[in-house]
Amino acid sequence: MARRIVASRVQLYAYGSAVWAPRKGLLLKLIQRHTNLPAKTIQAILKYLTFGEVGIRNPDVAIQPLVDLGNDHYCISPFLMMHLHAERNICVLLNQVSADRTLYAALVNEKESLLRSETISSLQPLGLDFKYGRINETDVDLAIIDHDGKVCLCIELKWFIEPAEIREVMVRSQELQKGVAQAKILTSLYFGKDIRLLTLLGIGDDYEFQAMVGSVNFIGRSNIQDPAVPITKLWHRGSAVAKASRLPTNPRKRL
Repeated sequence: MARRIVASRVQLYAYGSAVWAPRKGLLLKLIQRHTNLPAKTIQAILKYLTFGEVGIRNPDVAIQPLVDLGNDHYCISPFLMMHLHAERNICVLLNQVSADRTLYAALVNEKESLLRSETISSLQPLGLDFKYGRINETDVDLAIIDHDGKVCLCIELKWFIEPAEIREVMVRSQELQKGVAQAKILTSLYFGKDIRLLTLLGIGDDYEFQAMVGSVNFIGRSNIQDPAVPITKLWHRGSAVAKASRLPTNPRKRL
């Protein structure tokens, strides 16, 4: 509103609204001048950022802010470009491009490893034990074990881009739901006294056991919540354990 008021009174210096329509060649040269990147690289980047390109089925102008006018010009909204979260949006875009999902998955795995290391580091002074690894059809992202109290908490780690619109809310909720299913598999293996799981964790079948999903930022829609498998923010669970200086006994009731 303030911009409109100023624009109406100072027309020589401001304007109410506008789009920029540069020639494709001009934009390429402008970017090249300021980045020193090869023209081929810039062209590839511009293609990714062009609305509806690289096979995106449901394009979003916030993710792909360049609009190809079809006459060797782009249409760009300066207002939109100024308010984008570029780093977040490029990750969202990579996850939507079939050819780049492997790269996105690698980034996710790297984040999971970092998250596990940070969690272990924060709880290390408490004298707890930490295990993780794969057992045939499933894996343990992180198990926190209190051998003195005979308590084991298995956490399915989730760290993804926090959803900003309903489509992302649904997709992220589905990812969390997969984590719940994974946690139920671990629970079934434990109470079935699966020797592979018990060996990996280094515990007996007389431990209190609980599996849960620990998310960095988003815990999902209400319809995916399961009373048997809590979904909580990981920092909340970690701070609760740190405050108590141990894992609570009978975690199934207290989580």
